[in-house]
Amino acid sequence: MTSEKRYDITVLSLLVLALAVRIAFLMMGRPLEDQIWSDMREYTVKADMMINGEWNAMHFFQSIGYSFVIVFFKKNFENWGKALAYFQGIISFLTVWPIFKTATEAFGKKVGLITLFFVALYLPWIVFINLALPETIFTFLMSLLAWFSYRLVYSENGTTKYAVAWSLSFLLAFWLKGTHVFLMPLFILGLFAIKRWKAVPNIITISAIFMAGVCLHGVLAYNTIGKFQLSSSTGGLNFIEGKCPIKNNRDSVGYSFLSPVYFQMGLFQEKKWGQPFSNSSYFMKQGLKCIQERPLVLLQSLEAIPFLFMGNTSWPMNQMSFSELARLYEQAMAILFITGLALFAVSSFNDPDRLREFVVWGLPVLSIFLCVYVFKSEVRYRIPFDVWFIPISMAGWIKKGPVFTGPRILEEIDVRANCDVRSIQTNIAWNELNVRIKENITSNRDT
Repeated sequence: MTSEKRYDITVLSLLVLALAVRIAFLMMGRPLEDQIWSDMREYTVKADMMINGEWNAMHFFQSIGYSFVIVFFKKNFENWGKALAYFQGIISFLTVWPIFKTATEAFGKKVGLITLFFVALYLPWIVFINLALPETIFTFLMSLLAWFSYRLVYSENGTTKYAVAWSLSFLLAFWLKGTHVFLMPLFILGLFAIKRWKAVPNIITISAIFMAGVCLHGVLAYNTIGKFQLSSSTGGLNFIEGKCPIKNNRDSVGYSFLSPVYFQMGLFQEKKWGQPFSNSSYFMKQGLKCIQERPLVLLQSLEAIPFLFMGNTSWPMNQMSFSELARLYEQAMAILFITGLALFAVSSFNDPDRLREFVVWGLPVLSIFLCVYVFKSEVRYRIPFDVWFIPISMAGWIKKGPVFTGPRILEEIDVRANCDVRSIQTNIAWNELNVRIKENITSNRDT
């Protein structure tokens, strides 16, 4: 059996494993509809109100998109929870393929194969499929963004379709969550830095589709609550949580929020505000006042970046029966990610292709770092961005870090890849020689 055949069988086996693990978790885990509490309850209650034609400002506090997903399943399936869970299981399985393809094209077959192994068995993504939370669909859209980003940066022609797909993926994700909010402006700047004025048509396409999508959000808000609102209003609360000293906040209508990271730190002192949390502009102003009163918070907020990896446990996995084992898993992955990122960053410094590599892989990491610095942080915010963290870490460890030979199949993949590269280079040189010979013959005939 050839190494290429063994490689294909290994890929297929890992894909089957990814699907089997997700099906097993759905069959053996608690039903989704039995886990409706906290944020899960908020999404489902809003969906019930939407079905009954009842709307208020808190519908647009968290992103409205996932409540629409629940509305669809409640209207079309008697056992809506089971149908939603299996749908999310399929979406989680589909997430595996774009990550594998992107990692393989960017870093080679060895990195792609080991990335596939990790994402096939990645515990947080598996746990989220059985919860009424937007993370599963959001992560899938992040995987599409990774693939379309790679194609936009490395393709020379026919990139308009990738620009359209990139913007639609970003927009749909924006209707579900907002933690990727800084990725679009950063990516646009990166695309322009690489391709200069050739990038302008794609930048216009991306911007136009996104603006149309947020205007549609504004029209929906205006028609339902009488307020033109381009995005969710949770940003104001997140801002004061990150920048003000009191972390346990209650608004004027009785809503109370304490982020998991601050709960685990024991910061229970409560402050009651005279405005509802849906008044985002008010809370943004209050956050700015906190910065004026305590300017050092701008330095202190840097702690939000390590909080993506450590210092807190991932909610709601920390509420599961296997929470202790999950915590050990998180700690191991944190070490793997941080070390892999460091190895990748150091070795890429002198890489001649570092700008394109940074735009595709570095900017998503920078965007989540910037988001949690400006607002607040917890491990859960990083989990959808593991679409990028896992391949980068694998590349750092395998291609950039200490020598790692691995199983024989991986060694043969590297040998085959090197042979393919040499073959391509030989063919290019041979074609160039043929062109020169033909030019000389034509020149002699003319003479």
